[in-house]
Amino acid sequence: MNISKYNHYIEQGESCIIFNAYTVSFLITNKRDINKFLLMGNFEELEKEQPQLFYDLCKKGMLIPDFFDEKATYISDVMDRKFSGKTYHMIINMTMDCNLRCWYCYENHIDNSVIGEDTISSIIKHIKLKYDKAPFELLTLSFFGGEPLLYKEKILHILSLINPIASIKGFKITINFTTNSTLLTKDFVDAIKGYHSTFQITLDGCRNIHNTIRKYKDKKAIGSYDRILESLSLIKEHLSDYELVLRINVSPQTSVGLQSMVSDIEPFLDPQRATIAVHKVWQVNEKKIDDCIINNFVKECQTRGFVCTYLDLKYNFAVVMPTI
Repeated sequence: MNISKYNHYIEQGESCIIFNAYTVSFLITNKRDINKFLLMGNFEELEKEQPQLFYDLCKKGMLIPDFFDEKATYISDVMDRKFSGKTYHMIINMTMDCNLRCWYCYENHIDNSVIGEDTISSIIKHIKLKYDKAPFELLTLSFFGGEPLLYKEKILHILSLINPIASIKGFKITINFTTNSTLLTKDFVDAIKGYHSTFQITLDGCRNIHNTIRKYKDKKAIGSYDRILESLSLIKEHLSDYELVLRINVSPQTSVGLQSMVSDIEPFLDPQRATIAVHKVWQVNEKKIDDCIINNFVKECQTRGFVCTYLDLKYNFAVVMPTI
């Protein structure tokens, strides 16, 4: 037996979280057992003394047979996904405008910019030609910006033009939104109920800190934090086929009071459909961020049953999952 090259180990007190990046699986077990058996290569002793742990490690691809060429298999899987043709992914940039003005945003905002009818016509023509040349089973449409929900009616218009093509050709449609969600409405949510939807929505720390960072373009408007929570509620209450990534941006500023956020967001998230992803604001030096604060936040999310991921530079890759 061999240890998978894709294992990552994160210590949490006396426990150890193992995440395998190839199988995308995790295991939480006693740190002592990992050090004594797995990392020391005592696989026969592990199977004898801890048969369930040995079985789980094998099942999750964390412990692999000697003959298994993990790297070659991984590369083959990647190539199959890349060239299988089963899915066609299209990113549609709806606008370069946004209703918020966040200090770290890398976009050059262009007021009142919006995708034109000529571009929409080209998108429809492209989908038809692409399918005829290389048929696919699933069309994934990612709506991006700026803030794509500035133009909700345009999004629905695009979908209305693609739906008949999908019906004739026989492919399915899924939709993704990278959005601040402050413009999400029940009418829009109702209109997309027939699709599998994915959302990436961001919060920047607790309420007071967030509202000083994620300010509205209209300076008279206040309180984007609570408006985002309302949108999370709309998604949870009115959609059944969706996935949601709640991105938590961390910096020295947003780390203050971070753990208090968990009580705020818990009622608005379904642990079965929502992932909490902690990310460093890219302009900030990671050395200025207190890892202890981040880890406490992750642990609190874990305690409440949420999958929570955090890219921790100290360990290269850290994932904390609900206790099992």
